[in-house]
Amino acid sequence: MADPTREDDLRALHVIDLRTKGQLTTQLRKDMALTNSSIQGMMKRYRDSDLPCLCEKPENQNGGMPDRWWEQ
Repeated sequence: MADPTREDDLRALHVIDLRTKGQLTTQLRKDMALTNSSIQGMMKRYRDSDLPCLCEKPENQNGGMPDRWWEQ
């Protein structure tokens, strides 16, 4: 795949957000016209990310950002 665009990033964030809130993969495939493989790939990259949090402020650490922060 070519370099991801901002739209690609936003779509991945949206999929991850919905899946972690319990949205079914079958519904995401239908609503977002994605394949099962693409959704599973997004979720695998999300689960496998092992980058340490280097944030010093608690509000920037895991769970510190507001819901759907990328839309604000």
